Amino acid sequence: MVYEKALFLSKASRLASRDCVYLVFERGEKGEQRQSEIEKMTQWVKKTIDVVHGANVKQRQIFCFEKVRMYQAPFDGMWIPSVDIIGIEKGTIAGRLQTLDGKKEEIITIKESGEVLWMKVVPFAKKGDELIVIATSKKLV
Repeated sequence: MVYEKALFLSKASRLASRDCVYLVFERGEKGEQRQSEIEKMTQWVKKTIDVVHGANVKQRQIFCFEKVRMYQAPFDGMWIPSVDIIGIEKGTIAGRLQTLDGKKEEIITIKESGEVLWMKVVPFAKKGDELIVIATSKKLV
């Protein structure tokens, strides 16, 4: 288990303030979607759900995200986010990236509705940095 302190405006801190448990399971390499890794992850999630249900926790709908979309910085620059980090709709401007000299700017527009998994919170971005990552497909477990 890895513990990361939730940043003030992070999704985890906002959910925690609403008494909502937020679990993230990670497996495999960046961008990898091998079926064996997906099956192993599904087993982990189901085991966790079994533990929660066994603890007599009020049952709620539980979803498993099957697809993520990563929006990466196309160049080095300053990242200026402009979205709420709970949910996001297709066509929303997630933010903008501009060079430090202000000569180049890229508007990052969301291509599919989904749930924000994480978003870069520090302003400086290097080419290839993940600016915002969203889950775009989910199914009921």
